Amino acid sequence: MGAIVSSVAARRLFGALVMVVIVGALASAPPAAAQTAPEYRGYWVETFNTALGTPADIDRVIAAAVDSKANALFAQVRRRGDSWYLDSLEPLTQVAGVGQPRPDGTWTFDPLRDLIQKAHVRGIEVHAFVIVGSIYNAHPTFTGLPKDPAHVFNQHFWDKTAGALFANADPRQWSTRSLPHNATGTTFDGHRYGAEWYVDLGHPDAEAYTVDVLTHLVDRYDLDGLHLDRIRYPEAPIDRPGSALTTFGINVGYNETSVTRFKARHGAAAGYYATEDIGVNVSSPTDQRLITAGDVGYPRTNDPLWNDWRREQVSNFVRRLYLNVTAVKPRIKVSAALICFWTGPVGSNGWERTEAYYRVFQDWRSWAQEGTLDILAPMIYKREHSTVERAQFDDWLSFTKNLAATTGRHALPGLGAYLNGVEGTLRQARRSQARIPFEVGNTAADGVIFYALGNTTLGSSSNSTSAAVGPPPTGAVNPFAFPTAVATPKRTNAQFFSGVTTGRAGTVLFENPANVPLFLLPVATPDMPWKSNPTQGHVKGFARLKNGVPLDGAAVTITPLSSGDTRVTKTDGGGFYGAVGLAPGAYRALIEQAGIRLHVCRVDVAAGLVADAELDSTAPVTSATIDPTSPRGDNDWFVGDVRVSLAATDYCSGIARTEYSVDGGGTWQPYADGVVLTSEGTTVLSYRSVDETGNVEPASALTVRIDRTDPTITLTSDRSVLWPPNGQMVPVTFTGSGADSTSGLAGVTYQIVDEYGMVFSIAPRLLEGSSATWSDVVSLEARRDDTDLDGRRYTIVATVRDQAGRTASASVGVVVPHDRRRSGGR
Repeated sequence: MGAIVSSVAARRLFGALVMVVIVGALASAPPAAAQTAPEYRGYWVETFNTALGTPADIDRVIAAAVDSKANALFAQVRRRGDSWYLDSLEPLTQVAGVGQPRPDGTWTFDPLRDLIQKAHVRGIEVHAFVIVGSIYNAHPTFTGLPKDPAHVFNQHFWDKTAGALFANADPRQWSTRSLPHNATGTTFDGHRYGAEWYVDLGHPDAEAYTVDVLTHLVDRYDLDGLHLDRIRYPEAPIDRPGSALTTFGINVGYNETSVTRFKARHGAAAGYYATEDIGVNVSSPTDQRLITAGDVGYPRTNDPLWNDWRREQVSNFVRRLYLNVTAVKPRIKVSAALICFWTGPVGSNGWERTEAYYRVFQDWRSWAQEGTLDILAPMIYKREHSTVERAQFDDWLSFTKNLAATTGRHALPGLGAYLNGVEGTLRQARRSQARIPFEVGNTAADGVIFYALGNTTLGSSSNSTSAAVGPPPTGAVNPFAFPTAVATPKRTNAQFFSGVTTGRAGTVLFENPANVPLFLLPVATPDMPWKSNPTQGHVKGFARLKNGVPLDGAAVTITPLSSGDTRVTKTDGGGFYGAVGLAPGAYRALIEQAGIRLHVCRVDVAAGLVADAELDSTAPVTSATIDPTSPRGDNDWFVGDVRVSLAATDYCSGIARTEYSVDGGGTWQPYADGVVLTSEGTTVLSYRSVDETGNVEPASALTVRIDRTDPTITLTSDRSVLWPPNGQMVPVTFTGSGADSTSGLAGVTYQIVDEYGMVFSIAPRLLEGSSATWSDVVSLEARRDDTDLDGRRYTIVATVRDQAGRTASASVGVVVPHDRRRSGGR
């Protein structure tokens, strides 16, 4: 575009003239009217008509702000999925000359960084003006695709290989669309609105992508604010089956992923087009729009739940973005260019009947109430010279100021200077700011923002701006010309800047000279106490299962650990949730959906900051006790039943269940009131607990060995009689066998009882295994007393012991008879 202002010399001369006017105004104005209170004086700097790609371009924009005593520039740096700044997650704009590129296309200059540096030196804020919804505005086959393959249109709208849109059912398809029955105003099977392609924020990936792009921007640049435009659904075809607004249906938002999510949430509670609807006219008799087979199965355009769903998707995005950018830069000011189509809430008979709410699903009243916008910048683009539009302007203006006052946010009415003469724009600005002659019974907004700095129109000079356009048609009588209504030409930028700072341009008066000029002196922007001296903080988090699957639409209850208000919200399609404006302190959160319960044990909220809520990821701890407390057998063997008691603790979400396994984790049994182990042998009892969040404790193991059965033993000897009783020592061989199938054999001991009291012994023997045989020899005396009529008797007792300490005994006898006759043996 042409230069916004003329040479430096001309600016200096203009500045000198302005100072003369200022001195005269101050001399006649009362001190209270000097207009020194902080307020926003802003311009939208849109890159369709304002060059913003070279140092010279930046200098012209800064000079324009200085000349008009502006203190805030809302500069467009994301237009259609592209960037006017170097450090970006998206492709750089392909607009020629931006970034002063080398022949290979590499940028050598960062326009945004230069703008910020130069503006801050002059005390001017820079807000990054970004288009959210509209992602491309060209014809993919006639005009061509974006040059960069990474452009979001190339990745998530158009399949270059197929030369067509990605299929509706393809999860890569991020486009919103209209249903087939109403193609008016749309092309490409309902995906394109006029020249615009819109991303559907009901697609979780599209929402997350956009948040990431804009959070990166805020993180990497010293911005004062982030300004959102087209944060809504497009102006789509309207079904009008009846005259009442409640019967209207807005045919937009039918991205397949979003619709699938909607059905999962609402199911049969919503209304859907059915086969019997095919052929039904959903418009007027003269403009028929008939339901087709392609509409069947989709939510009706006027279904109340579907309407709420679409508003929810946009509001979810605003909340998520606000919390994410505030997390990386707590003092960032988030604003939005807000829809003010047609009549305001009063003229529409309620907020819910405004087009912002019902047509493009932009519920910006709720954003202010929730606190997810810091600045309300409604685009109240109305012609002051139209009685009807002037009433609409005042309706929206009053609503905006009242809403900002009741929610503690800033009101920054957006004035359509391109629709008005300088005189009409000054009148709207004075009403916005409660300035003479509109100060009585009026309250001031927090400033004004003009659209736009460089929107040139037919017949304008090379350095003109839309801020100076005369009332159409060109040459028509300007009812606000001072002192008499006459036809006025389109003004130049310099004339507009002079008008807002002096009320005149040379000898041409734009308003009553008795009025103190609108922008008499430079002022600061107003303080945001909730940013500069915050008393509240915020929370954000994600609700995702262990496998990464997000909970979509889960209820989230955020509760203070001590006292205070409980906040209830829902997760978005990516599982994100958050809350704005919490009193500092410790909180916990419960996330619930269809039997699933996830917990945030503790999150500490600090004033002015965004706390990250981390899901409970700590598993429970289970301890085991046994009865009896220690084995009564040897070698850690129990000799009877063992009772195991389990006790679990969890410091956050609580215990969902405790379970045990006796087959190595193959099957798990619910634990109730003790586990009694009765089986002989070695039992490995595995146990664990699971908390309410689903954290599973690593299994612990308790080894219990039980042997309740005595071993078995047999004992034989090779002699039972010693004869003759000649007093000799006779070797006797004893042969034993033992068995124990549980703990196994440990050893055998002997006891030899001689009725004459002599001592004989056999050494103990170690045994092992489940069975064993052995032989031992002992020499016994073959002697008996003559008086011992029944002979001398030896009793040999063998006792076998198992590893558990259980025993079994067997015995054999050997006798030295009194005489051979009585011996019965050899």
